[in-house]
Amino acid sequence: MAIACALLAAGGCAHEFPLPMTAAELAAYDSGDALVAYLGQTDASPTVCDLRATGPHLSTVDDDARRALVRGLGEGEVTPELWRRCADALVRSSAPGDASALVDAVGRGYRTLIRNRGFEREPELQARLAMMQRFYIERRHGVDGNAAVDDKLFAELRRALARHRLGPVAAPLADELVATYDLEHGLWQGHAVDLATIDKLHAAGDENTLERFANRLPDDRLCV
Repeated sequence: MAIACALLAAGGCAHEFPLPMTAAELAAYDSGDALVAYLGQTDASPTVCDLRATGPHLSTVDDDARRALVRGLGEGEVTPELWRRCADALVRSSAPGDASALVDAVGRGYRTLIRNRGFEREPELQARLAMMQRFYIERRHGVDGNAAVDDKLFAELRRALARHRLGPVAAPLADELVATYDLEHGLWQGHAVDLATIDKLHAAGDENTLERFANRLPDDRLCV
């Protein structure tokens, strides 16, 4: 029998869990550290992250569990695709405030990864960040982080971009994320999106940008 160690940020084991772990055993543990240990298995199912599932699943997800899940991706304990499926299931099945708290936790995890000194030379870190980015960019409308958290995180990203502090891999990712955030607030390239903006993109045949507009602009800002 193997033992999974849930790591503390400063190193060392916070909790140890015997492996293999079944979904029913995870449900009995009902903790974020146990979730990460479970998801680290090759046959793990993201269904355990669906709080409305009929089979074994977590009963609640608190801040500690959200931090553990984000840390599990950031430190490579959970594969990016399985992490994304779990995070999506949590968003779908959580109360709005809890879904927002998960977005906040992912934002903080994103900040940690993009500032990692090894980011530019380690494809594994880049893949983990890219999955956090997909989670944010492709999440459904209305699932937003708390404004105070978002404002701080995005202000830091803007400063890093303006001062050329990000490398050639990180900078385009950060630029895309900031542009998505702006679109969700009705802005594009520093200006409010209006019908003239849309007409210009249509005339230029810029279908990719038009699709981004359709996906991320606030519903009450524009009808194309």
